[in-house]
Amino acid sequence: MRGSAGVGAVALVLTACIGQGGSAPTSYAGKTIALGAVLSVTGAGVNYGPQQKKGIDLAVEKVNQAGVNGGRISVVVQDDTSDPQLATTETETLVNTKHVLGLIGPTLTIAATSVHTVAQAKQTPVLATSETGRQVVGDCPVAGGCGYIFRDSLGEAVAIPANVKAAANRSHPRTGLIFYAGDYTPSVEARDTFKQAFADNGITVASAGLLAFSKHDTDFKAMVTSARDLKVDIWAISALGDRPGAIIAEARAQGYTGPIIGDDSFNSYTASHTAGKAGVGAQAGSGYWLGNADAANQSFVDAYKAKYKDSKGNAEIPDEVAAQAYSAVLLFAEAARNANLGFTDVATDRAALRSALERVSLATPLGQFSFTGAHDAQQPIWINAMDGKGGFTNVTSIPAG
Repeated sequence: MRGSAGVGAVALVLTACIGQGGSAPTSYAGKTIALGAVLSVTGAGVNYGPQQKKGIDLAVEKVNQAGVNGGRISVVVQDDTSDPQLATTETETLVNTKHVLGLIGPTLTIAATSVHTVAQAKQTPVLATSETGRQVVGDCPVAGGCGYIFRDSLGEAVAIPANVKAAANRSHPRTGLIFYAGDYTPSVEARDTFKQAFADNGITVASAGLLAFSKHDTDFKAMVTSARDLKVDIWAISALGDRPGAIIAEARAQGYTGPIIGDDSFNSYTASHTAGKAGVGAQAGSGYWLGNADAANQSFVDAYKAKYKDSKGNAEIPDEVAAQAYSAVLLFAEAARNANLGFTDVATDRAALRSALERVSLATPLGQFSFTGAHDAQQPIWINAMDGKGGFTNVTSIPAG
């Protein structure tokens, strides 16, 4: 089994920082580090939640093969069915009844503020793995501040400008337009980030070049026709689910041949598959690149393909959200290893785990990873393009920091 080589690599990564500072780690023999995750395994988040759960389950297996100072880790996964209220209720149960030391999630942005509010109020570290918009960490709208909120999902405030700059350096566009879902907050935020990044690279967007649609729309023929009539040099798209792929396919069908760039919505196999051959070259900034040759990623990919098969028995390929969820478990495990947990007082252990998370530096499938002072992701930026076959190729990478 190809995953057998990966086990050794993961074990090496997970034990690399044991005994930092020259002191022996606290023994956790016979103890379990309990974590919880609130994911959208069903409902509107079905394109993301199932892969996140698979990443988490796989990471738990790998961590426990190496152990955490002689102990083990567990993650109770709750499906919020893509309902923000249920996500909040499940978070409260995990914190108040299950007494978890840390949380992962939620999947969807619409549930983030309420879930993170519970975590902050109960001073339980929470690691967001698929939230890429503003005000998730740092300057966040959570009562009591953001001191217990972290994320390992690359923010659009970093990814979009890097992507625009890479595209501008290659094709030197002077004018552009932006498709965005006007009733979907992350897409509206992406519109503004694209607009600023275009301006920073000398690309003009006229008022007519801001093309809003509903997140529920499926027919983009008329809008693409209007976009073509503007005769601009570059198109940017922010949508949800398969919509980016549908817009790309329609654009190419109507004869637009210029560069197309997107936000994190481009980084799903659903979007790439929907675009099909029309998607070749459509690129976005990403927190993950499947082909990253680092040992931490290759062991993850091998193990994922060995464990998960589709209905035809073919190996499944991990996507960005699977890698981020998997990495979240590794980051928590590394923090726990160095937190000197006592397992007698939950509040004390939660505070220790939070403090240890701030100090983590670890090789992950996302690349070498640590948190910024604002608890944001500090990692490489991968500029990836759709390959026309439902997958991606790497255009370039930008080192962390």
